[in-house]
Amino acid sequence: MSEVKLCPFCGKKPECVEIYVHSGLHEGGWSFVVRCNALKGGCGASGGGRVTEEEAIKAWNMRVEKEEL
Repeated sequence: MSEVKLCPFCGKKPECVEIYVHSGLHEGGWSFVVRCNALKGGCGASGGGRVTEEEAIKAWNMRVEKEEL
C-alpha cells in the first residue's frame, strides 16, 4: 500500500477509511476515502470516495506540490 501524503491544507497525517455509501460511486456498497479527520485535530479535507483503498490514496496523493508551481 502507498504512503499517504500529509494534508496540503493543515499538514496533519490523514487516514484512509472505509465508508458505506448509499449512492454515487457504486450504489449500496463500501467505498474508501482519505480524510484529514477533524475529530483528531485535522481540518476535515477529503479526497473523495474510491472503490479501493489504493485508489483513494493515489487520488489523495495526486496534487501539485508548492515547489512545482
